[in-house]
Amino acid sequence: MGTAGARFMVAKQLAASGGLYLEDGDTRISLDPGPGAIVQYAKRKVDLTKLDAIVISHRHLITAATST
Repeated sequence: MGTAGARFMVAKQLAASGGLYLEDGDTRISLDPGPGAIVQYAKRKVDLTKLDAIVISHRHLITAATST
């Protein structure tokens, strides 16, 4: 399962690379937020201060290389 993470897709935000936003009652979770997460959440007026969790299911090589 991918969410359009290719460099040219991310740079131009041709597809929503924002991962998944789950909301159930008072619980709000961001699942695998991609590079476009902030852009997509802002468009949908998601209040990031209300998140209960951010779940990262896997690392990408580019992320792993830059976040050591």
